[in-house]
Amino acid sequence: DDCAGTGTGTQGNPYCKIQTAICAIKATGGTINVLPGTYLEAIRVTANINIISTDGPAVTTLDATRKPCPTSDYCTIGAQPNCSAVYFPSAAGSTSRIEGIRITNTGGGIDQATDLAKIGAGILVFGSSPTITRNEIVGNTISSPTYKLYYGGGIYIQGSNPAAPPRPVITTNLIQGNVADPVNGTSTANSDAFGGGIYIGFNASAVITGNTIKANRVGDPTKTFQTSNGGGVDDTSRVSVTGLEPKISGNLFTGNLAGDSGAGLSLDEYIPGAGAVEPSRGTIDNNIFDTNTADYGGAIDVGETLAKIY
Repeated sequence: DDCAGTGTGTQGNPYCKIQTAICAIKATGGTINVLPGTYLEAIRVTANINIISTDGPAVTTLDATRKPCPTSDYCTIGAQPNCSAVYFPSAAGSTSRIEGIRITNTGGGIDQATDLAKIGAGILVFGSSPTITRNEIVGNTISSPTYKLYYGGGIYIQGSNPAAPPRPVITTNLIQGNVADPVNGTSTANSDAFGGGIYIGFNASAVITGNTIKANRVGDPTKTFQTSNGGGVDDTSRVSVTGLEPKISGNLFTGNLAGDSGAGLSLDEYIPGAGAVEPSRGTIDNNIFDTNTADYGGAIDVGETLAKIY
């Protein structure tokens, strides 16, 4: 953030903003080598973009607190006052990557389909399958004075078609201290929160392996008229296509908190506006659950699910 001017993208005069570099190579793709420093911005990633820090998350921070969203041209900053720190829209495809960066934010995106929910303060994945690896996704807090529906404090994943779901690879990250905790609800309008660390939506999938998922929180047991599930991860995926279901394997879930259920992991169900409830799916194996706290299911809470747990 101390860089003077905008830079030119050369080794001797690098761009000051990650988004400027994305804009410069959006047509062709390529690798953006991120030097140590604090980058005060929210970014939007298109296809074939690899964002890789040169020195790792201990010295490389992306802080999007109170930073507005880039628009769909990747080169203009929009009017929305706060955003997800990193947004992988459907245009990002399966070829983009973010690696080795500390990602933090207060705010989050807005569910554009319904305009009813705040989502993904840290990383928002919609309709794409990026690789998210070796990052520290820490201290991301969804916040809003008006919205009462929160999803995915650290990472939010959703798609539009369960037959061809987005399936990002989320591996070897520290996912810590992320929060999804809306204000008190009322007797006529509950407040709800799902996935303090990660939320996998009903039309989405994910490969979540080898991460430390620590001290994330969804909801608050002292709040009234609030429902909250999945302190570490909330899985509502209804994806049943063989080989595309969620895989949650080899992670450490520790010290996570849920106001209601599933402090480590909640296996929820999709409840459409009309029609039968659709159970969640996935394979959960070789994880460690340690000192997670909830009213129901400190380690894992199982709702309507067909997930396999080993």
